[in-house]
Amino acid sequence: MHHYVNRLPHKVRLDNDIRSMSIFPNDKVMKGLTQSGYDAFAKEDFRLAISIYGHILDLKVKQYGDLHCKVADAKMRLAYIQEADGNNNHAIALKAAALSIYKRISSRKNRIKINDVLTSIGNSYVQFGDLPQALDCYRESLEITEEIYGDQPLKVSHALDNIGSILALMGKYQRATGFFERALDMREDALGKYSVLVADTKVALGEVLFACDKEEIAALAFRDAVAIYNWNQYRDHPKMMRAVKNLKLAESSTCHKGFKEYIVKSDDGYS
Repeated sequence: MHHYVNRLPHKVRLDNDIRSMSIFPNDKVMKGLTQSGYDAFAKEDFRLAISIYGHILDLKVKQYGDLHCKVADAKMRLAYIQEADGNNNHAIALKAAALSIYKRISSRKNRIKINDVLTSIGNSYVQFGDLPQALDCYRESLEITEEIYGDQPLKVSHALDNIGSILALMGKYQRATGFFERALDMREDALGKYSVLVADTKVALGEVLFACDKEEIAALAFRDAVAIYNWNQYRDHPKMMRAVKNLKLAESSTCHKGFKEYIVKSDDGYS
């Protein structure tokens, strides 16, 4: 069983990242360039987009100097385009340069940006298969997330989930269990026990428990997930299929009588 870092499909994630960075400044020329660059990106003409965003970066450097946050923002946007074009080394270098600039200025706004960049760099390392580097980024991101979003457990749960996912990919299943358990508690508190995200976390937790030879506990997690997906009418969804497949594996390992129903109808409102 494998659990991968939860993330949007690559193109959609990049699109959201770029849109989230306030890419339309007041300057009319810069606004026109930015719109042209984004249009090229949307059409997947990445080379043209790279050229335009590279020009925007040069203009930002001339206007603000090398170490201004607006320059860091421009580096991040160019990094996302480079990543979309498959130039991962260039993308990581640009993200690292942006991170260095953000870290020079102490403010809550910059701490949020630092956190976002760390997660983005971690995602890039996952794409590379460099899991130890990804883990380092996600750990630092978790520290900052707890610092700035301590009163928003759902945000913290995403950071915990990232670390659990990487540890699972590295085969460190026992350590991953603790992170998934913490994420699950936070998500149940924030979203209620019938949330699809809660079910997703139960599947991830079940997989690492199964890998730790805790088949009966894993089966309970899969059983709960199947029930939640069923309650949310995810009957033909790939998430449901994954949970059912995992439940069958756990059942075949435990031969436990209580796990003979794959789509559970219970008295607690799931069905």
